[in-house]
Amino acid sequence: MSLRLRVALLSAIVSAAIMVVGALTLLGAFRSDQRAATQSILQQQFEVLAEPAVLAARTRRPQLGALLEERLLAPTVVRVWENGELTLSVGAQDSDLGPPDPGVRWTGDYAVMTRDVGIGSGAATVQVAVPTEDSTAILARLRRRALRIVLVGTVVLAGGAWLAATAALNPLARLRNVTDEVAASTDLSRRVVGTDDDPTEIAQLATSFDVMMTRLEKADQQRRAALDSARSFGAAAAHELRTPLTSLGTNLEILRAHPDHPERAQVLDAVLADHRRMSRLLDGLRVLARGDLAGPELFQTFDLADEVDQAVLDARRRHPDDTIELVAPTGPVPITGWRDGLCILIDNLVANALTHGRSGDGTARVTVTLAEAPQSVHLTVADLGPGIPVTERRRVLERFARGRDVATPGTGLGLAMADQQARIHGGALTISDRSGGGASVTVDLASTTSRYSHAATRTPQHR
Repeated sequence: MSLRLRVALLSAIVSAAIMVVGALTLLGAFRSDQRAATQSILQQQFEVLAEPAVLAARTRRPQLGALLEERLLAPTVVRVWENGELTLSVGAQDSDLGPPDPGVRWTGDYAVMTRDVGIGSGAATVQVAVPTEDSTAILARLRRRALRIVLVGTVVLAGGAWLAATAALNPLARLRNVTDEVAASTDLSRRVVGTDDDPTEIAQLATSFDVMMTRLEKADQQRRAALDSARSFGAAAAHELRTPLTSLGTNLEILRAHPDHPERAQVLDAVLADHRRMSRLLDGLRVLARGDLAGPELFQTFDLADEVDQAVLDARRRHPDDTIELVAPTGPVPITGWRDGLCILIDNLVANALTHGRSGDGTARVTVTLAEAPQSVHLTVADLGPGIPVTERRRVLERFARGRDVATPGTGLGLAMADQQARIHGGALTISDRSGGGASVTVDLASTTSRYSHAATRTPQHR
């Protein structure tokens, strides 16, 4: 059963019930008023006829009987009982008024009042009855009219409820049409177009539906992006691993076939180099995969300056012949994010600058700058190397992508991992030319606080 039909039927049932209750109430009030009016007439007739009726019964004078007939409101009936015998009956003789018991009662066609009236030597019992036929007929006509009104009113109200339900459910029809179109086309970008005339409940339902569709669309986009990323990731990983695996297999076959090969040491070095390359590559793949799954549940608030300090200190230990300068605020730089992810970002930017940013004499001079703005934090890693051409700056952020003129060995994942972490934290990574030559990589991140700190050359300390 459709909702429209349910609303119409329920409206018809409720309306019919209300009209029936109203009709019964009106009929009851009318019947009560009729009885009160009839009883008032009966009382008046009794007061007028009681004594003349007793006198006429006792004296049996014709003139008194004629006078009594004149006072009757036809077809009123008057009867007098004495010592259990009926001594006078005026009016309809065949009327059944019942026994002469004192009180007021209602018979089939009459309202009867019976009382004892004391006159002269003793009391007599007088019955006065007035017909109720007219009021009964009127009440019957009212019942028939009320029934017709209830039936017609129920049908009319049911039709009106059907039309009203149709108009009220039009927004739901729009919602159903949108869901049907989404189911048919799998287009999750569709939304419900509301109007100012929509009821509050329908508007709230449409808003909830749109919110749900937005979340589904976002989830679908993330799923598609994850699938595309997994496909390209798998293809690129297979491509990148093929070369070191082939080289490793070839070298192992040489060692197996020629245990006393004169260049055994060089072959073993090549095997170890391939092993290290694959290890770095697999570590990078693991980090990228973990970054794809990272969410807000991993975020925490920590001091970014501390992590930059530690990264520079570790890089100096690994590259004692190179110069790594740190410029950062003297105080803490609080930030909310994935701590491990941002450490990966810092380490990769510094490692990339030390690997590819060497000058002509083979030395590297890297400057790491951490600065705060009112609503953001800027981390810049600059070197004095050959720089990155403008035409390649977008490409080198892709996974397994390296500069076309780069001869230094690497996996091509360093900048890709840094860019991934910047996007996870709602920031952006940009590459530019350093003043005086070299490349400058800047990452903008949202800060936890909006304060300024004095920037100075900072000496890293292990904490």
